[in-house]
Amino acid sequence: MLMDYLPKGKEFKEARNIIYDEKNIFLNLGKRKSDNNGVRKSDGRMTFQPVMNEILEIIVKWVAESQNPFDLYREFYELNDRHDYGHEEYDKTSLSIAKSMYKLGETD
Repeated sequence: MLMDYLPKGKEFKEARNIIYDEKNIFLNLGKRKSDNNGVRKSDGRMTFQPVMNEILEIIVKWVAESQNPFDLYREFYELNDRHDYGHEEYDKTSLSIAKSMYKLGETD
């Protein structure tokens, strides 16, 4: 479902991956790829139902209201902050893209 609403094409691949990373950190209860040399050692599909419901609520609201990928990234980022899960560690280029995406997301 999420993939249907994110920008398509090679030029948006890195932004999509950054959004997926934040989503997967939450679904995997804080496990990051950067913790284990690029391997998370768990799968978001195996998460607990209440965790899945929480992220599903965010996605459904985003699809209905915004569909702006930066807003979705900000929601996932702040969700991980609320749960003290941290965020993926990136190289300088990807880190600057992630920071820009966060700034471009709307704030209430």
